[in-house]
Amino acid sequence: MVPQAERMNTSAANALLKTLEEPPSACVFILSTDNAQRLLPTIRSRCEAWPIAAPTQQAACDWVSQQLNKEVSPRVAYLCQSEPLVMKAFIEQGHEKVFNGLLESFIQVVISGQTDVSSLMTSLVKSDVAVDVQLSWLWLVLVSAQKQALGVTDDTTISEAKKLASHFDYQTLFLQAQALAELKQQLSVSSGLNTELLVTNWLYSF
Repeated sequence: MVPQAERMNTSAANALLKTLEEPPSACVFILSTDNAQRLLPTIRSRCEAWPIAAPTQQAACDWVSQQLNKEVSPRVAYLCQSEPLVMKAFIEQGHEKVFNGLLESFIQVVISGQTDVSSLMTSLVKSDVAVDVQLSWLWLVLVSAQKQALGVTDDTTISEAKKLASHFDYQTLFLQAQALAELKQQLSVSSGLNTELLVTNWLYSF
């Protein structure tokens, strides 16, 4: 299984191509991608394409609700990109509670002007949920807030997004989301960085 196959660099793609040209017996390679056009044409020509449509938010919620025998909110689907198995794990591992606590602390800091970020830092650093995952949740909240600020949606899946949109203009929300994406990238490539310091600086830049 090769997930996100479109992200392979040239060396990896060429190595895979050589293997596909002379595959071992009784072996099947499965490449998954959101953008098949980014794969080398020579790789695409040697593969059988099976387009699989992503489930709708409602379909994902219905399936997870049946599996867990409990109602699943669109909020969970949004945070998990409507991926049913990710949603199921999100609920089973108690991540919804972690997200709610994180978001509450985030709103208090950026809207209420609370200078004490210890509660938010505790949620980020001490939680069982990886920091990059929690930062991804906040990024999605900011994306929702940007849509609210532009008036392109009335979606209330993340109700707190409306608070952000009423407090900050679109430009600020866009720049903060961009800065957060860059921060996530920094943390992913260098484990020696001070996470608390970098996140605190980002928060105060609001």
